[in-house]
Amino acid sequence: MANKHDIIPSLQHETVEVTAVESDSEGVATTLRERWKCFILVTSLAAAISLGAIALTTKAEFEVRALVHVAPIVRPIMSRDLDTDISRTYSSYIATQRGVITSSAIIDEAINHPSIKSCAWLVDADDPVQSVLETLKATHTRNSEHLRVSLSGEYPKDLANVVNRIVAVYMDHHEDEKRQEDERALSSLRREEAELENRLKLKSEELRQLADGGIIDSTDGSSAWLGLPDYRTMLTSAKKNNAFAKAQLASVRSAIAEKGEAELRLPGLDAFTGSDPELLELKKQLRTTQLSAHTDEAMGRGNSHPEVRSRPHMVDALAEAIEARKKVLRNEFIARMIRDYEDTIDEAAITETIVSDALSSANVERLGAVRQAFLVEDIKNERTQIEKSLFQVRNQIWSVEVEQNRMPRVSLRSKAVAPTKPNIDKRLKYAAVALLFSLSCGAGIALVRGRMDTLVTHPSHVTQRLGVRLLGTIQQVHKKNNTIAELDEAMTEPTRSLSTALTASCKKCGPRKLLITSPTSGSGKSSMTWNLARSFAASGRRVLVIDSDNDRQGLTRRLDLFGKIGLQEILANKISVDQAIVKDHIAKLDVLPAGARSPEFGALLMNRDAQKLLCKIFDQYDDIVIDSPPVLANSHAVILAVLADETILVLRSGQCDQAEARAAYKYLSTVGANVVGAVLNGVDAKQHVYGYGYGYGYGDHEADKNLASL
Repeated sequence: MANKHDIIPSLQHETVEVTAVESDSEGVATTLRERWKCFILVTSLAAAISLGAIALTTKAEFEVRALVHVAPIVRPIMSRDLDTDISRTYSSYIATQRGVITSSAIIDEAINHPSIKSCAWLVDADDPVQSVLETLKATHTRNSEHLRVSLSGEYPKDLANVVNRIVAVYMDHHEDEKRQEDERALSSLRREEAELENRLKLKSEELRQLADGGIIDSTDGSSAWLGLPDYRTMLTSAKKNNAFAKAQLASVRSAIAEKGEAELRLPGLDAFTGSDPELLELKKQLRTTQLSAHTDEAMGRGNSHPEVRSRPHMVDALAEAIEARKKVLRNEFIARMIRDYEDTIDEAAITETIVSDALSSANVERLGAVRQAFLVEDIKNERTQIEKSLFQVRNQIWSVEVEQNRMPRVSLRSKAVAPTKPNIDKRLKYAAVALLFSLSCGAGIALVRGRMDTLVTHPSHVTQRLGVRLLGTIQQVHKKNNTIAELDEAMTEPTRSLSTALTASCKKCGPRKLLITSPTSGSGKSSMTWNLARSFAASGRRVLVIDSDNDRQGLTRRLDLFGKIGLQEILANKISVDQAIVKDHIAKLDVLPAGARSPEFGALLMNRDAQKLLCKIFDQYDDIVIDSPPVLANSHAVILAVLADETILVLRSGQCDQAEARAAYKYLSTVGANVVGAVLNGVDAKQHVYGYGYGYGYGDHEADKNLASL
C-alpha cells in the first residue's frame, strides 16, 4: 500500500500559508461586500427616520447682530511701563466685557424696559432672563476690535429690539462705571498729593532747623563737620598685612616640615644667590677649568699628562663647593625670609593696636556728630522719596484727567437690524450628522450580522475563518432545465484547472489516490468527483472513479448505475474486480459503482484483506478518485482518507456551517489524513470570486433535490 504521507513538500508549505488570517481592514471590507443589502437597508431606514425627525423638529431661525467697538489701551497714557503686555491686557479686558454683556443684571434691566416687555416670546416665557441667556452670544473675532452681540429666534423685530436695548444698557453701565472709577481715582490721588506735600514741608523744616544748629551746611544741605580719619581703612590694611604674613610664614614652615628645605620653592632665591661673590668666584673657577680641557686637546696633551689627569677631580671639587655654597645661601635666604615675615607680623600687630586705640578714641569723641549725620541723611532720603512719590501721583492725576477727555473705549459701531428672511439653518448640519450616523448604523449592523453568520458563503471564509487552503470556487449558475449535461459542461473549466494544478504539484511515483468528501450531504461532491475524474482521463491518464458512499450512492445514481454490482460486493469477496468495473465512453476512465446497500459496509472497509484488495486495484491505475460519504455522517470517510494520498473537502456556499466544516477538517487531520484544501461550491456570482471556475449550481434547489445533492 502506498504511503499516505507521500506528498510534495511544496504542497505542504502552501497548506501552512493558507492558514494565515486576513487583516482587520480586509475582513471588514469583505463582510460589507457580503452584507451590502443589509447595509443599504439599515442605512436607508436610519437616514429616513433621522431626516424626518430633523424636518419635523428643526426650523430655520433669524439671527440679529449688533457690533460694539472696544478700543485697545494706549500705553503712553495708561502706563509708563514699556514692558506691559498690551495684547494680554486687551484680551482680558475683552473677556470681562463679554461677561458683563451676558450678565443677568444687564439682561434683567434691559427686558424690564417698557418697549421690551411687550415682546410675545418674553411674555410667554417662564423665566425671561434665562430665555434670553440661552441664545444671547457675545463673540470676539481674533485680530479684531469688535464684539458681536447676537440673538436668535423666530421673531426678528423683537430680537433686534432686545439686542439694541441690551447694548444700550451695557454702554450706559460702562460709562457710569468709568465715570465713577475716574472720580474715585482722582479723589484718592488728590488726597495722597496733599498728604505728600505736607510731609515734604515737614522734612524741609527739619533740615532748616539742623542748618541753624550748625550741623549741616545751610547752602547745600551737606554735613558741616569733617569726617573721621580713615582709621577703619588703616585698621583693615594692618589686619590684612598681619594675616598675610602669618599665612606665608605658616606656609613656609609647613612646606619645610613636609618637603625639607631642599625641595622648597623659594621665589627670589636665584636673584639672592646670583649676587653672592664667593659663589660667583667658584663658578668662574669651574668654567675656567672646563675650558682648559679644550686647550689640552688643542696642545696635544694626552691623558697621561698630570694636569689632564687631575682636572676631573678639580671639576668635581669645584662642583661640590658650588652646591655646598648654594645650600648655605639657601638656608640664609630661608632664615632671612622667615625673619622678614616675623618682622612684618610684629609691625602689623603694632599698627593694628595703634589704629584700634585711635579709632576708639575718635568714636567716643564724635559719636554724637555721627548720630547727627545719620539723622540728616535719613531726613534727606525721606525727602527725596517723598518728592518721587509726589511726582508719580501728579503723573497719575494727569493720566486720569487725560482719559476723562478721551473718547470712550467702548462705542456702538452698528445697531441690530431685523433680517427679512431666516439666516440660520442648522438642518443641513444636522442632516450631515444624521447621514453619518445612518452609515455607521448600517455598517455596524452589517458587521454584526456578518460576524453572527456561521455559514460559509464567501471564499475568504475558507481561509480566514476555517484556516483551510482554498483550491478553487464553483460559481452558482441558474439553468432552466438543470440537466446533468448542462452541469457537467459548466464544471468542465473549473475542474480542469483544479486537476491541472493537482497533477502539476504531484511528483509521486505510482498510483495517486484522491478522496473527495464533504462535512455533510448536499455539497455537490459527487459531481465534483465525476468531473475531476473526467478531467484526469482527458489528460491521457488512466483513471478509476469509485463511489464509496454506500448509503446515498450519489455518483452511482448520477451515472444511472443504481442496482449494479460494485464496491460492496468486491469487499465482500463475492465477485471479481473485472465483473464490477464499468467502462465509460471516455477512454481510460473506469467506474466502480457503490454496489448494494449493506450495514456491514464499514466493517468491510476495516478488514485488512479488503484494504489489500483495494490497494491491488489502485495499482492498476494512474489516478484513483474516490467519492466518499460525508465526514460527519459516519466513519467511512475517515477510513478511506487514511488509505488515500490526498483529501479534498467540498463545501457548499450558504449551506455548510463553519462549525461543521471545522469539525470535519479537524476529524480528518486527527487521523492523519492529508487534507490538501477545500473547494467552495455554489458561490454567488455577484460576490467577489477568486480561484478557479465558472462552476455549476441550481436555480431552484427545491425543484430537484436529488440532482442538487450529487
